[in-house]
Amino acid sequence: MSEKKNSENSFDLGIDFSNSKALQVSCQKRPFEKKSVQWAKIVKEFENQSDKLRIRPLDKKDIPQVAKLFRSDYPLLYRTTRHDFFDENFFLNEAAQLSQWETDSENKKYFFAIVEHIQRSEIIFAMGVLRDSYDRSAQILAGVLKKTYRDRKLAPHFSCYLDDVMKNSGIDYAWGTFDAKTIKAQRVGLSIGMKTGGFMPGMYRWSFDGKNYYRDMLVMMYKFYNNAEEYSTSPEDWQIDSQVVESFQKLCQEIKKKSTD
Repeated sequence: MSEKKNSENSFDLGIDFSNSKALQVSCQKRPFEKKSVQWAKIVKEFENQSDKLRIRPLDKKDIPQVAKLFRSDYPLLYRTTRHDFFDENFFLNEAAQLSQWETDSENKKYFFAIVEHIQRSEIIFAMGVLRDSYDRSAQILAGVLKKTYRDRKLAPHFSCYLDDVMKNSGIDYAWGTFDAKTIKAQRVGLSIGMKTGGFMPGMYRWSFDGKNYYRDMLVMMYKFYNNAEEYSTSPEDWQIDSQVVESFQKLCQEIKKKSTD
């Protein structure tokens, strides 16, 4: 059997799926695709307060600036699961780069969108995304905007760009976690139509001094792309224990009492 034919029949393992509950769901189903998810190369230019800006994928020449931007303007990532964003070698080895897009767009799991000030050749924004090609999903990791630009109302440009990348890369499902103390970050997710999927108390640890840490709650948000919602199960297909529902409702009630708009 050829390597190609073997790959195409990788699910033919002699397993009997006839009694599987997956056959009983109410949503539509799709066959597994042969084509893998591949990052889309999208470049856009726009103006903001007379500044000409360009949003595009990361390139090799951007890496020193991007790593420095995360270190200087998002120091809270130190000693978190995103500490790699401080390291130039991480971007060089793991992130898709424009200069080698033909191979990186398919082989590199990490995608970074950056915004450059065209006149100054300055990187003012960077955001990382991690894909799971098999699951056709993508996790929005972390973004950083230069402090001097944070009153510019640039979020709609970032969110629309990310939307386009997800759609054109073949992503079915994107998700991300947002700091429970940062309403602005949560609203960025809502601005592109993301929905609240749940709350994760104590999921991540943070440090303000690099010596001591605490665990913080995150808000999980998600969004379907490319009509994926049509073949995703709905509440009528779920079996959730009543105690699980009750405990989640209690958490929501506690959050509602203490939340501010």
